[in-house]
Amino acid sequence: MQKTCFLEKDIEEFRMKLVMENWRRFLVESQVTKLRIFDFDETIAFTNSSVKVVTPGGKRVEFPSQLAYDQYIKKMGTKLGIKDFDPVPAMMDMGYEFDYSDFSKVIDPKQNDRVVKILGRVAGANRQDPTREVYIMTARGPDSREPIKDYLMTLKREDGTPRFVPEDFTDIITLAGQSKQNAIESIIQKHSQDGETSIKQISFFDDSQKNLDDVMELREKYPNIDIAIEKVDHDEITSLEEEL
Repeated sequence: MQKTCFLEKDIEEFRMKLVMENWRRFLVESQVTKLRIFDFDETIAFTNSSVKVVTPGGKRVEFPSQLAYDQYIKKMGTKLGIKDFDPVPAMMDMGYEFDYSDFSKVIDPKQNDRVVKILGRVAGANRQDPTREVYIMTARGPDSREPIKDYLMTLKREDGTPRFVPEDFTDIITLAGQSKQNAIESIIQKHSQDGETSIKQISFFDDSQKNLDDVMELREKYPNIDIAIEKVDHDEITSLEEEL
């Protein structure tokens, strides 16, 4: 009788160990290990949105491209002695006025064909692989989130079928000019426990050298994560295309 009780106890312990091992394996296999992150303006699409600036002296300047605006902000930040990642708040304190109203809409968009095709392959792989997350990460404000999503849903494959569905994208993150490095680090931390992250690989697409340099700093902080940076020079996409 006693031997039977010991046997039943051993069997129950074995069952519990098996359940715990299967659960552990499930958690490991379902962990997110890859992040694919795409800028929107002049990366996925070119639009007619522009930034309008009024200087303290009343001069009005309009910037029809992200590149021209970035160069202006960098130049003025240096000239005014502003060391913040985003000099705009300090410039506003000095009397500069910024009008970003165009960026609450997606105006006259033209897709960047090559990036959209890469994004399409990434989204297709994401549907089959729960270890991936795909983000659109833009410097636009929060009121642009729905217009960006709506635009992405209009894109078609060559046969006329929709290229994307809403579930293809983990999130559309609007930063209102804040650091993309900080935003990506928040995602890494979301997938971390006890100081260890499940993230093994990040691919980041952006046309802004400022954003690329910012994100590149994560390599030092997270040496165990393979962080691939791709500068989008309009139709010139090189090193990451085959990997994705």
